[in-house]
Amino acid sequence: GLKRFKILALLSLFVGIVSFGIAFFLVKRYGLYGALLAQSVNGFVLLISLAIWYKEFYFKFDRDIIRDISRYSLYIGVASVAYFLYSKVDILILGQFGYIKEIGYYEIINKAFLFLCLPFAILAQATAPHMTALSAKREFAKIKNILKRFALIIIPISIFIALATYFIFPVMLKMFMVKYHTPVMILSFSILLFLLPVKVWGIFQTQSFVMSMGFAKISAIATTIGGALNIIFDYVLIQRMGFVGVFYSTLAIHSVSTIIVSIMVAKAINLESFKNEKHFSSDEIYL
Repeated sequence: GLKRFKILALLSLFVGIVSFGIAFFLVKRYGLYGALLAQSVNGFVLLISLAIWYKEFYFKFDRDIIRDISRYSLYIGVASVAYFLYSKVDILILGQFGYIKEIGYYEIINKAFLFLCLPFAILAQATAPHMTALSAKREFAKIKNILKRFALIIIPISIFIALATYFIFPVMLKMFMVKYHTPVMILSFSILLFLLPVKVWGIFQTQSFVMSMGFAKISAIATTIGGALNIIFDYVLIQRMGFVGVFYSTLAIHSVSTIIVSIMVAKAINLESFKNEKHFSSDEIYL
């Protein structure tokens, strides 16, 4: 929020290196329990490091602020949990119907897509504090223009990345993961590839605009409804089409949910911008 990205990067890198050494020792000695404990150690060390570096603490109990933050964090939490209804629940349903190999295909494709989305997630984290500042100043006209510019840049780039991935991914499989270069894997990849541009825009929009501007409720409602529908369609389509039914369900529901969130956020920004314009015009008339 303070835009101290360089310090954050250095601290994260330092803590990551230290935690890697601790994790190696814990895993070697305690196995799975050590791996789980290593995650807690990493988070604790990072928290302490950030606290030591920040130093500027001021403690004051404010009931109104705590209530507002708790309510907003609830929306973010619901949206985050509901997001798993698109991915992890798909895995559970595939496993329930005995599609174990297909789960491996799904996870490989999903991890590859997350890697491709990473630069846009980083960009979103860098722009989010700026969007928060503009919304606090109620400069929604500027936000609307920035949102349009990002959409005109990111959406075409994400489509280009999807097209490039269509040709590169099978080659990478054939070179480094021959066992996974199968007709079923290529079919699964081809279906989910249409979801990649949607994922890219959804991740960027959510982190950069939705969460940072106070619109988490929109995301929570859309994601929860979409996640519930995804489960229903998973069960219906997997019985009619086999394992690909889960992929088609995820593609359709996730895409529609992201589009709806985009429309609702755009309308909310337009509404706030309109309110400001009316307010300013009234002031001019008064003066």
